[in-house]
Amino acid sequence: MSTLSATISEEYTQRYEALLRATSAIGTCCDCDSAAEMLVQALREVVSFDYLQLVTFEHDTEIVEWHVLYANGARQNLHATDVVVRGTPIALVHDSQQPLAIADWSEEARFPEHAGFLSELGITATCVLPLARGHRRLGVLSVGRSRRNVYPEDEVRFLSVVADQIALAIDAAVNFYLSRQAEDRLKLILDLTNQVVSKLNFQELLQAISASVRQVMQCDAAGIMLAEPDGLHLRKHALDYPDSRGVFAEDTLIPIDGSEIGATFRSGNPWVINRLDARELSPEMYAKASAEGMNSICHVALISRERSLGVLAVANREENAFDQEDVSFLSQVARQVAIGLENALAYGESLISRQARSGKTVFGG
Repeated sequence: MSTLSATISEEYTQRYEALLRATSAIGTCCDCDSAAEMLVQALREVVSFDYLQLVTFEHDTEIVEWHVLYANGARQNLHATDVVVRGTPIALVHDSQQPLAIADWSEEARFPEHAGFLSELGITATCVLPLARGHRRLGVLSVGRSRRNVYPEDEVRFLSVVADQIALAIDAAVNFYLSRQAEDRLKLILDLTNQVVSKLNFQELLQAISASVRQVMQCDAAGIMLAEPDGLHLRKHALDYPDSRGVFAEDTLIPIDGSEIGATFRSGNPWVINRLDARELSPEMYAKASAEGMNSICHVALISRERSLGVLAVANREENAFDQEDVSFLSQVARQVAIGLENALAYGESLISRQARSGKTVFGG
């Protein structure tokens, strides 16, 4: 083997070893921010880049699930919902599952808007690669330099190996996160079971439930509304919302007629919205959610013995926060909460009855 060949082989071996260290670290990250920082830091040992963009999609959709953008020496803040995919190399590579190297963007006419975006960042050449695990298309990885003609065929082949390893790491990180999430959620169900058996004090039970649900669901707010004796309203009995701006806490009664929560209470069906839209919300709900900065909201009915007792609600400032699996889990939680309510009522600890007599509320909203 020639000295030059040995040097090249040694260089790629070192890069590959660095890549394995990087993907191993990324695969055990427990949150997206940590994984993003680890990704940029680790790939520095493997690939020279002035620009890095990673986009992952929700399963079998075009909805961006996770986005990392690094340019000009720093991570750029761009929300996943603001990422432009259609009409860009990201869409082309995601659809074709083939890498795309652009030697000089000043000579590329297919993606004018993306070319302008890169020009503003000072990027001249890019290599865009699919992220996949078997037949599952996870997303796209893009790297770029301020110099032209830096992605010859051998570099694209190596970058394809990098992309395969990154896809493996992302898949591992997601599975690691889901396993921990499943463990946390199972623990919550068990804790709720213990609480509904041991906590006969109505208010203590509701406060404990709201706090536990918010923490495990990693959302910004969780609350419990129960039916009033008049049959016309729901009353907010517990609200765990550390960063409240005061809007949700102002109201003590919610009308059943004409409200989203009331519709869930009456129908027994879960209600979910993952992006605020004035056309899909009542004016009152839209105004309150906007004022609090909430973008994702989920309501599930508290049903015991085929009777609706109230509603469990969670909310998040992030868009697309609640998927079908979250709704199913919250429905499980709601069944346990309903058991707790029946248990407390059976032992004469009903806060509802005391409030009806005194006209007082726990959360003075």
